[in-house]
Amino acid sequence: MFLHTRKRPEAKIKTRHFENMCSNIGSMAQSVAAMVPKLDGLIDVLSTADKDVAGLQATLYEEIMKIEGLDDDQLYDATNILATNHDMLRVFYNIPDQLKKGYILKVLSRGA
Repeated sequence: MFLHTRKRPEAKIKTRHFENMCSNIGSMAQSVAAMVPKLDGLIDVLSTADKDVAGLQATLYEEIMKIEGLDDDQLYDATNILATNHDMLRVFYNIPDQLKKGYILKVLSRGA
């Protein structure tokens, strides 16, 4: 007499669910692996931007000191505002020298 073992329907369903789960995990692993280079690039950009800002902040006081006609309070306030607002700091360094005093006075008048 010969015994034939057949999988029960529940076992087939569990096997199919397990196979689908393994396939989904494999897809997720591939997606994560594809994101790693993008994340590395983003980290590089952010760390470079932080280094750039740090360099600008380091020379900010000296740069503002070159502007004639600012009193000590204006000098200190402008330095504090620009050092903590990175977008304004970048603008300050990228505008022509003859516009910097006007930019500082505008920033101070707004109390940014």
